[in-house]
Amino acid sequence: VIMTSVPTVFATDEESQLMTLPERPNEEKAKETVWKYEKLDQAPMKKSVKASSENASAQYNEGPANLAFDGNDSTAWHTDYSTHEGPYWIQWDLGETYNVGKIDYTRKADGANGTWKNIKVEAKKADGTWTEVCTKELKETAKGATTEIIFEPVETTALKVTVTDSYNINSNKFASAGEINVYK
Repeated sequence: VIMTSVPTVFATDEESQLMTLPERPNEEKAKETVWKYEKLDQAPMKKSVKASSENASAQYNEGPANLAFDGNDSTAWHTDYSTHEGPYWIQWDLGETYNVGKIDYTRKADGANGTWKNIKVEAKKADGTWTEVCTKELKETAKGATTEIIFEPVETTALKVTVTDSYNINSNKFASAGEINVYK
């Protein structure tokens, strides 16, 4: 984890992304703080991912949860078409312990159902307990668009996202993800 107070232009490279953290109440003068993110390997996530609901076989390039970690944004995890009640969750192991502070959620490239709206992110601690790291309402985006989910960095071995509401023709009927990437 690298936290520093340097001008933004000096802290970027092709692999990392830069973020100015928000001011916090009750702190003395806020300084510009930059965070340098490094994308984690999706392989252990793809191997370990579980979901509360998924299409067992790929249909319309949508199917099992591991499609959210296959590096291909034209395929997607999608909840079972016959299941119409959320909330839905998707969880995965990181392969080892990391200090994580960002998830990129890429909406599936085709179709309108299942785009995340209201979410809760939880992190698994070393002792095996889960702790909530953020709840957010995400803006509706275009097909294939990526949304950054930023939260206070937390040391964790696994992450879980619960989709409590989604953008659909009918509210909260499905959940889906074209790609999910995690950053330390």
